[in-house]
Amino acid sequence: MLAQDIASAVRKRILRLIDSGDWRSYDGRQADELCKRLAACVNQPYCQLASSGSAALEIGLRAAGIGPGDEVILSAYDYPGNFWAIERAGARPVLVDITGDSWNIDLSQLAAAVAHANSPKALIASHLHGMVQPIPELRNWCQQHGITLIEDACQALGGKAYDGPVGSSGEMCILSFGGSKTISAGRGGAVLSNDPALAQRIRLAAGAGSGPYAMSEMQCAAVLAQLDYLDALNQLSNLFFRKLDSWLRTAWSDLSSPRWHSTDYSAPAYYQAGWLLPKLNNMQTQLDARETFLMKVSQNSSFHLGIGFPGFHRRSARRCRIATAANDCSNVDKIPLLNTLDIQSRTVVMSFQQALLHADQCEDPIRPAGLMEGSEFADLLRRCWQTSASQHVE
Repeated sequence: MLAQDIASAVRKRILRLIDSGDWRSYDGRQADELCKRLAACVNQPYCQLASSGSAALEIGLRAAGIGPGDEVILSAYDYPGNFWAIERAGARPVLVDITGDSWNIDLSQLAAAVAHANSPKALIASHLHGMVQPIPELRNWCQQHGITLIEDACQALGGKAYDGPVGSSGEMCILSFGGSKTISAGRGGAVLSNDPALAQRIRLAAGAGSGPYAMSEMQCAAVLAQLDYLDALNQLSNLFFRKLDSWLRTAWSDLSSPRWHSTDYSAPAYYQAGWLLPKLNNMQTQLDARETFLMKVSQNSSFHLGIGFPGFHRRSARRCRIATAANDCSNVDKIPLLNTLDIQSRTVVMSFQQALLHADQCEDPIRPAGLMEGSEFADLLRRCWQTSASQHVE
């Protein structure tokens, strides 16, 4: 069983570290080896470990010379820690809307982001819910405007898209090993770069091994043990979610699955796979129906579904600037981040851990629901939504 194999590998590596006595070290062989492995995985030659993905982003922003008075472009639908990292660096987020059918940045909104006296210095592109941002277009646009491109690959470690590994195209790549990530040490992160001068500034911004941003040797050992299984984890998740999506498309025609299995993504990585529920007549009805739907799925199956991120559409105008054609930021309630508002209310996600759990219970690694056939599970989701929606729609 893959889950048991991974747990055993982590246990053995940490016990060897304890026996060696090196677990007490601030900087040691585990950290050095992990940096080399991550650099090879992401195809970025310079790696600096950090205490979390958010800390890694803050380090990267500071190393890029970003501070008070500067601006950083960020999707209005993103992990909240990225917003906070920009603020901790002293800068101001500039929010751009997402497309109407995905969690990706709407490229047509980027012009408004730079139509301002204080042009942003960086753009953070987060790969979320199994999708990959349109990196070739974002990279070209950033180069044209002298903006640093930072790829947040915290949800996409080991994925491949377009012309290489996810995270290899920006000036920096951010990784996370926190919480329930595919590769986790409970906490931890890394910032990788392709420029030696930038890498030196990153090291200076991170401080010494005894500082607040460091990963411990124990954490590094746990991550290293799991990296040996990264390809297997991604392959299993890929099979699982593609098959599940195929069943859902057959059983539930009005469920939207953004094309996270596009041919542009030669080997997707799924920390969470996402879907968009059918659109209802108003926002509160949408939110209430989704809550009821998630409860019904949990009650009637062994699966757990969750929601995505809440979005930044309600952030105060004192804390951020909204990129709009009208350039009107006097009242956040009037800012048309309509796609973000819509998408965040319809998003449901399933963790890769569900794929790992249920695959380990079945002989067939792409059968998604234990004793329940995949087509039956897809139909169950459809029926749970229909009853949930009818319960809340007047």
